[in-house]
Amino acid sequence: METGATELKRGNRFVLAPLCLLAGVLPLAARWTPNESVAVAYGLVVAAALGAVALYLGRRPERSGLRGLFLAFFVFAVVQVLNNVVPKLILADVLHETPTPGNPLASSLVGSIVIQLAETAIALVPILLLTLAPGETAAGMYLQKGRVGFWLAAALVFFAALYLLTLRVAARHVFPLHGAMPVGRFLSLSPALLLMVLTNGLQEELLFRALFLRKLISELGFWTANIVQAMVFTVAHVGISYTPNALLFMVLFVAPLGLFGGFLMRRTDSVIAPTIFHAAADLPIYLSFLSFVA
Repeated sequence: METGATELKRGNRFVLAPLCLLAGVLPLAARWTPNESVAVAYGLVVAAALGAVALYLGRRPERSGLRGLFLAFFVFAVVQVLNNVVPKLILADVLHETPTPGNPLASSLVGSIVIQLAETAIALVPILLLTLAPGETAAGMYLQKGRVGFWLAAALVFFAALYLLTLRVAARHVFPLHGAMPVGRFLSLSPALLLMVLTNGLQEELLFRALFLRKLISELGFWTANIVQAMVFTVAHVGISYTPNALLFMVLFVAPLGLFGGFLMRRTDSVIAPTIFHAAADLPIYLSFLSFVA
């Protein structure tokens, strides 16, 4: 029979899970605001509110777990503000480029690489700084080698198989590409392609899963926590323009990727295998991007 404390904690999940989902979705809403100044102001207000909640919870020792969780949401919100501002400044003032209809990053190969690396740094630096916060560790955000075994090997095999499959189907123009993609051109784009998918995989696994997952699990249990993070990850892809069937793409691709990424992260106790698996899934998407600029 469950104790009263266990029943209370389980009951609290019905309140906390929607609150966590809301805390993850609110920072993302800024990207759907057409006015850039309003979007930045909104993002700063949301970040400040989440930071204030974390500070308040930090004054209550019995809520230390929630304090760490909302501190992570604060970092997430700060990253969203930076990501809505910094890449645009780099594009306009440094690269003097604009994204193309087929490539949301930039209009050149170099520009696409620079923007992808900038977006990764924008996520990575605040998250690494968070590990310096009192009571936080790198292991707490899966920033460790973890368990080296079947799932890591499976992720590597999946990456290699999908790379070869992408090479094969690109030559046959199976998915949307701008112009022909013979083997020679595919191989010449491969260094940029591999760099971009791996950095994007790391960026999104850190930001949407490693930052939250262990903290969510401690408060909600694994299954609820995994669903919450996968829903935030899916909402982050609302408004994508690189597929004509965005809703189908999110339901059949993004949401399962988020759920499996959470499973892999917990199973391997590391961000490495999820990053490799995520990068593999991004190969055809980023090849399509690069076909419009190279």
